[in-house]
Amino acid sequence: MSAGLALEFAVLLAAVAAPPLIIRTSVLPARIYDAVYWLTIPQGAACSIIEHAPAASAVAAVFVIAAARLGRRLPFPRLAARTATAVAIATLVAYQHYAAPRIVLSGDDFSSLPGVKTVCPEAGRLGTVRDIAVSDEGTVWIASGRAGLFKVENGCASLQRATAASAHESFDKALIHPETGVVYALDSRAALVYEVEPEKARIIRTFSVATDWSRAPTEIGLHGNLLRAIYSGLPGLAEFEIDTGEQAGGLRFTREPGVGFRAGGWDMLTLSGGEVVALAGPAKKGGGSWVVRIDPYSFRVEASAVSLGTGGALALNDKTAFVTSVFEPVAREIDIERLRARRELPAASGARVAAVSIPNQVLFTTGSRDGKLVSTDIGSVTVLRENRVGGKVFALRTDPKGKELYIAASNGVFVVDIDQYLKSGDTAVEK
Repeated sequence: MSAGLALEFAVLLAAVAAPPLIIRTSVLPARIYDAVYWLTIPQGAACSIIEHAPAASAVAAVFVIAAARLGRRLPFPRLAARTATAVAIATLVAYQHYAAPRIVLSGDDFSSLPGVKTVCPEAGRLGTVRDIAVSDEGTVWIASGRAGLFKVENGCASLQRATAASAHESFDKALIHPETGVVYALDSRAALVYEVEPEKARIIRTFSVATDWSRAPTEIGLHGNLLRAIYSGLPGLAEFEIDTGEQAGGLRFTREPGVGFRAGGWDMLTLSGGEVVALAGPAKKGGGSWVVRIDPYSFRVEASAVSLGTGGALALNDKTAFVTSVFEPVAREIDIERLRARRELPAASGARVAAVSIPNQVLFTTGSRDGKLVSTDIGSVTVLRENRVGGKVFALRTDPKGKELYIAASNGVFVVDIDQYLKSGDTAVEK
């Protein structure tokens, strides 16, 4: 019996520990991940079950227990005790990989690198930072979930906080209007947008961006008097008049012919002419991403294309955009006018965020599984530098001049002098 119990616990432990290991190390071919992603993403969800190690672990443990009971291959004299053990192990994995956001492969102190410093040394005051916006004057706005929206000046020497009326409301995305300077923050859970007066960091108005088909906005964009939002649940786009808060247009991707959506409106860009470029998917059963350009006047699909691989993020570079991959260490360059893939660039593995420094012509991506910041020269298609940030990265943003890179991570908020950082990495790339 002792040998049987030992085997039983070993199988349970392997079942719970294997999914996070397989997911985070990307040991399988990317096409397998893409196909499994499409099969395991629930309708209306923002991501697949395989991106959440706890869920994958729990499913694996339940499957092993059920298979053992049906096949009588392993001794399970006390099913309740064995189930409790599996749940306990899955809870441990959940804490390690989800509840406490951290990266399995941590690096040295990122802030000690040349050109890197922390935006706010007292990072604990900011909570878990979700997004960053930088004004032309250098003022940094930090969206920190339920902790509030922070206005940071002079390295936290001046720190103001905007809070919502309810403790359950959250600041998940932040955006500065290029013409008025007004700050707009998105609450993804409640599908609300907060309009914030920039001088005193005071919320002056709140309006809903829920539509009749979805209440799960993931990103927002601004153009003139219009605010656009992209949705993950029943993916689509909608635009709202800022003055009135009323919906002015809407577009459901699931109605487009030839696109086999289950869920996933991932990212969007607003071009200077008002056009919207959006990334959504999975676009077909084998994975893939749907890249679509929206006409700003009719708010209808102007052009579309399917990109290889399950996409993660969009980054704009003048007349081209880069689409990262959730399961591959590449970024695909897309011609915005023709929506055709031009070439592939090396990038971080599992990149969910990306940014481009247009003056330096450098693409920055960070891996969602290893926390590695990869700097890729767009012209030569070579990696200039790699360093692990040491935490899970939620956002990458460049300042309006493209000279500084802002990183929002679970271990702090960093600002990178791009020129100084890249020059110091001419002789070494961290592996």
